[in-house]
Order: sequence, then structure tokens, then C-alpha cells
Amino acid sequence: MAALSVIWGLAWVAMKVALQDMGPFTFAALRFTAASVALAALVAPAWIRRRSQAARPLLLRAVARQVGPALVILGLVQTTAVYGLVNAAMLNLAAGKTSVLLYTMSLWSALLSRWALGDPLPPVKKWALCFGMTGIGLIVGRDFLAPGSADAVRSVLIADGEVLLASWCWAGANILYRKRLTALPRHWVNAVQTWVGTAFLWPLVWGVEGGPRTRWTVVAVGAVVFTGVFASALAFSIWYWLLERLDMATATLSVLSVPVLGLFFGALFLGERLTAPFLIGSALILIGVGLAHASPAVSRYGSS
Repeated sequence: MAALSVIWGLAWVAMKVALQDMGPFTFAALRFTAASVALAALVAPAWIRRRSQAARPLLLRAVARQVGPALVILGLVQTTAVYGLVNAAMLNLAAGKTSVLLYTMSLWSALLSRWALGDPLPPVKKWALCFGMTGIGLIVGRDFLAPGSADAVRSVLIADGEVLLASWCWAGANILYRKRLTALPRHWVNAVQTWVGTAFLWPLVWGVEGGPRTRWTVVAVGAVVFTGVFASALAFSIWYWLLERLDMATATLSVLSVPVLGLFFGALFLGERLTAPFLIGSALILIGVGLAHASPAVSRYGSS
């Protein structure tokens, strides 16, 4: 869990830096193309080793019939929608603030899972939600009230809305995975949803940006490789592993430490300001994370 949080926390810095050299959809498409290649290299040996050549077409047809639509929807929502919206929003938002808004996903997932999956939401996790939401409110509230021109405020509010919509998309993807796809090997799910999401991103590059917009620099290439291979291929494989073993509230509340790290790394590497609301809100979020871990997790394999 700690490794996942650090990787995703650093990814916000890499994303903000990359967007100085690339269009938002170009960067998203390149990032997940790199992730697609990494995941193909991961799953291909297992596919070749474990499946006879004659059985492969039958298996593919069976999977396509049973969960094909769910995998397509997962890729469209988890990869295309979330990262297309987030990258577009980051043109007008600081990396730290964007990470905070996106990780309200944790709160929406905990609430939705109570309704969609029947996951328990005991009092300690309700308190975790309260602390987490209060902390996020303190961190982002000052920005909502900041002075500025009408156009500047409007641009920021639109960007806020884009990230919040992305957070709901991610929460919905978590529910879909738990409800329909946990019976499949998680590395296969991660690979297929990434391939599907990448396939939808490239038409947006031409439709929205008129073609790839990029200035190739060492930093830009490093950002694509880090966010694609480590923050996408590796990190989402870990994420789906967690979703299989923990109840939704515990898994998603636990990664609320990511926006705190996003804010910290944004201040450290990008010079984004740390304010009193940030420090107080970070403390409240970490209390919420601790409370989420304090409650026994519900695993489909038993206690974890």
C-alpha cells in the first residue's frame, strides 16, 4: 500500500511536467501506450505457457461473451475518461490540488459500494469518511474562495468539475471490477482495460488536438515511461490485487494518502505552496486512513 501511494504521489509531478511539452490527450495516449506495451510483455509469456494453441480461440470467445462488454466499459471509464479529464484539468490546476480532487474517488467508492456491493460501512469507517471529507474540504476550500478575474475563476471551476467527474468515473470503475471481473486474473483485466482505453484515447488526440502535440525532451520521455510503466501498468496491477482482497471502503480510503503525497511532492518539486489548510487537512486525511485500517477488512478469501 505504501509503495502504491508513493508511486501515484510522484506521478502527479511527472504529469504536470509532461504537460508543459505535450497536449493533455497526447500525453494520456502516449502514457497508456507505454503501459500497454509493458502489460503485453507481462501477460504474453503466461498466455503462451499456460494455454494450448487450440484452446486459445475458444477461451477468447468465452471471455468475450461473458465479460467482454464489462471490460470495454472498464477501459473506457478507468483509462480514457479518467485520464483524459484529469490531464485536461491540469492545464489550469496545480498538481497537488488535482490529486486531492481526484482522490475523492475513495469517498464515492466507499459510499457506492454500500449500495452496489453490500459492503459493510461500520461506524469507524463512517468516521474515516468524515475525517477524509473534512480534510479534503479544508485543502481545496481556500482555492474555491481565492480572488481572481471572472474568466480565471470560471476556468478553475470547469477544471474542478472535470476532475470531480473523473473521480466518479474511477469510483464506478472500482464497483464494476468488484461486481463483474474479480473472477478473471487481475493482470489480464488490467491489460485488456488498458488496451481498450488506449484505443479510445488516440482518436481523441486527433479529434480534440488535431493530432499529436509534443516536444520531445528527456524530461517528457521520462514522464511517459514513469507514468506508463510504473504508475499505470505496475500500480494498477497492485490496485486490482487490493480490490480483490479488501472491502471497497478499506481499499479506497487507504489510498487517501496519495493526494497528501501529491501535495507534498508538488510543493517539493514544483514549488506549489503549502498552506495551513493543507497541513490541517493532511492530518485529518491521515487520521481517516488510520481509521480505515483500524477496522477489520472483509476479504473474499477470509480475513486479511
